[in-house]
Amino acid sequence: FLAVLIQYRGEKRKKDKIQRISVYRMDKRDTPNRFDLTEFSVVDGQGYIGAKPVMDATREVKNFDPLLYLSAKEVKRTERFVHYAVAAAKMAWQDCGLDLNRENAEEIGVMVGCGMGSLDIIEQEHQNLMENGPDRITPFLVPRMIANMGAGYVSIALGLKGPNSCPVTACATGSHAIGDAFRIIQHGDAMAMVAGAVGNGGVLMQPR
Repeated sequence: FLAVLIQYRGEKRKKDKIQRISVYRMDKRDTPNRFDLTEFSVVDGQGYIGAKPVMDATREVKNFDPLLYLSAKEVKRTERFVHYAVAAAKMAWQDCGLDLNRENAEEIGVMVGCGMGSLDIIEQEHQNLMENGPDRITPFLVPRMIANMGAGYVSIALGLKGPNSCPVTACATGSHAIGDAFRIIQHGDAMAMVAGAVGNGGVLMQPR
């Protein structure tokens, strides 16, 4: 899921004072193109929460169409975890209602973690190496497999120019991302953060 953490309305930011933060959270219900939202309160704010993603045996989200959120070229050059990150971020951003303009773009950041990046592309290109040699490995191997591509693409997609980072702490990644984003706002380094975590699904890893 992705959450947008927003500085509490009406409170002036001060680096030497703990800030109250509003959290707007979104999770998918049965398709990433539709959300069923229920209100809840977190840290003096309101937010929304739904059910966990519905995945098939390959751990891919069912009925997901990345072309609704990225161009065909971007989809081809990126992995599933990037598609999920951008889709969730765009929907969370739309839901939170925060306006982005030239004046505040540098004060809104991204903290989107990912446990491992893409194992799919590593397995795919390893097989390509074994069967066809090193000359056939895609030049996009590294940018497609590294974990912080989700955070990078979210900032590009939304036009956010504030702090940008990607925690990688296994199953605690999402919690750490939210906590780190909270502290960035709390310390006055940003007025809002898009935060959360994404995963890429399973791989084959079949013996040869």
